[in-house]
Amino acid sequence: MSNRMLSWARLASTLLGLLFWFNPTLARAQSAAPVTIAFWGSADPALPGDVVMYDIVLSNPSTTTATGAFMLNGSPPQSATVNYAGGAYCAGAISPCRFGDTLQWNVPSIPAGASTLVQFSVLVDNSVTYPPPSLGTVLSASLSATVATKAVSASTSVTVGAHSMHLSVSGAPGRVAPGSSLTYTLNYGNAGTGSVATTLSVALPTGTSFVSATAGGTLSAGSVLWDLGTVAAGFSDQRQFTVKVADATGAGALLVAQAQLLNTTNQQSLVRETTTNLVATTSLLALGFSGTPDPATPGAEVAYKLVIANNSTNTASGAFSLYVQVPRFLNVNYAGGAYCAGAVSGCRFGDVLQYNVASVAPGASAVLRFTALVDNSASNPPPPDGTVLLATATAFVFGGVTANAAVIINSSSHLNLALDGAPSRVAPGGQLTTTLSYGNSGTTGVASTMTATIPDGTTFVSATGGGTVNGGTVQWSLGTVASGFSDQRQFTVKVPDGAIAGSALTVQGQLLSSSTQQTLVRETMTSLVATTSLLSVSLVGSPDPAVPGSEIGYKILVANNSPNTATGAFELDVSVPRFVDVNFAGGAYCAGAVSGCRFGDILQYNVPSIAAGASTLLQFEAAVDNSVANPPPPDGTLLFGMLRRACSEPFLRLRRYW
Repeated sequence: MSNRMLSWARLASTLLGLLFWFNPTLARAQSAAPVTIAFWGSADPALPGDVVMYDIVLSNPSTTTATGAFMLNGSPPQSATVNYAGGAYCAGAISPCRFGDTLQWNVPSIPAGASTLVQFSVLVDNSVTYPPPSLGTVLSASLSATVATKAVSASTSVTVGAHSMHLSVSGAPGRVAPGSSLTYTLNYGNAGTGSVATTLSVALPTGTSFVSATAGGTLSAGSVLWDLGTVAAGFSDQRQFTVKVADATGAGALLVAQAQLLNTTNQQSLVRETTTNLVATTSLLALGFSGTPDPATPGAEVAYKLVIANNSTNTASGAFSLYVQVPRFLNVNYAGGAYCAGAVSGCRFGDVLQYNVASVAPGASAVLRFTALVDNSASNPPPPDGTVLLATATAFVFGGVTANAAVIINSSSHLNLALDGAPSRVAPGGQLTTTLSYGNSGTTGVASTMTATIPDGTTFVSATGGGTVNGGTVQWSLGTVASGFSDQRQFTVKVPDGAIAGSALTVQGQLLSSSTQQTLVRETMTSLVATTSLLSVSLVGSPDPAVPGSEIGYKILVANNSPNTATGAFELDVSVPRFVDVNFAGGAYCAGAVSGCRFGDILQYNVPSIAAGASTLLQFEAAVDNSVANPPPPDGTLLFGMLRRACSEPFLRLRRYW
């Protein structure tokens, strides 16, 4: 038997013990208690001086009874100082808030079948006053509460140690119905300098059954396993698996997935991550969350977008809060109207972007944005290739909704990908066509395969360029994409006749290495199911194609299709494309601009009311980069932006590629 086969056998025989060791990072209240608690910290392991972010998910498994308001008490871990308390009062603290003090949260009543999120972060000791803990030290934190006269508690631990492997895990949809499917996405990478023989393991959430896994994942001893082979320095990729939630699972149950990367040789746990999803009979709010570009490079700006859609047929969301956990190795430079809670020096990991979202009408949607710079300085060194940047968003409405966005660091990737869906508002029973534009701005050809997920609930109709359906994706074999080459493909789906207005139709596209199936670049697009489309927008850039140093003129034509209703004054936002600098804004305000109006900034137009059947024209101009400070983009680069109507009404989106 080979050494690898022996290692795999040892892994299977010791897996249950590993899971037992890993379980303290998650704790649940007793099944008879009125609240279920999931509690974990990230990153795990963490080094002295690192920030550890703690997530506390509280759910009410009752079918009829709200919890009532209650106090949640938290004991911070030893050898760390609380730097973001998440709205808690630190009882006993003189200065600062540390082990022995108590974090006290006043938790509002949780409705039957709903959930809520509480967060706090700590800074691991690393100073003269508070010396660093030794490697191998276990930092333990605990929670307790009395709910409806019953005591509940939970605890978790994070180990002090170094790690070069990175991991993120997320499940979609965030709220999943009994008897339906839940798909988990795991992004991993090696940010170290040496190769590591690695196994990826995910404990199957309690109350679910295994359906399928990508890339040869198998079920063994209650966990989904992938033998990743030797993961080279700088390498990153992703895996997915799908489970079915038991038909009898009650609303309010938490589905907890615990993921870890193991050393295949000795089964040492290298890095650990956890995510939770809520079982719910209804999902009235859809939350889409993405970051671009993906992958990103040190010093680059990552633009994040949150699409919020109200699936209800008759109930407005009401005003609500939405929190975003800032990823590691980033500094937020445009918060999009959010308050950065916990920020001391910059808005960074451990801090939380807090948005106050206006009520979203039934069948309508809203969009939030923020941008962040990837570290690339002496004080904040660049993250190595293989680093995974994970952002988590939680909307505190309709029982709680979560979504995640993962971006990989890879400075060697030169493929470009952009997605657009038309129409952006598609009627039930109508057709949605997705255009995928791709290009190679590198110096060598890349053998590539392109894939795009078919939106949930839709039916495949057709694809250009020889695209074929493989499971739930459309796939194209692109051959070798030469340096400087660019092209596009399309596919069309039919939306179900009974689709609910406000439903989000999400497509994730990616370019893969044809030889290894490694993910090279990813993009996500969301369209909206809507019964009406009273406003139309066209966006044209000229010349197309453009050359470095040239000026591109953009025209935006906005037309009111209503036969009898004026639009009223509204705001229209344009995301500035990469590799250009706006030199004429046409009356718009460039939000987020520090030096020039560039990618990550937003052109904001205040558009006067447009009469029924009338239209208006907006314009701006931008110069393509061609300087030492902003080098010219190579041939094959896609310059794409997005515009939308910014208000509580249904959004319109049009992307244009130059």
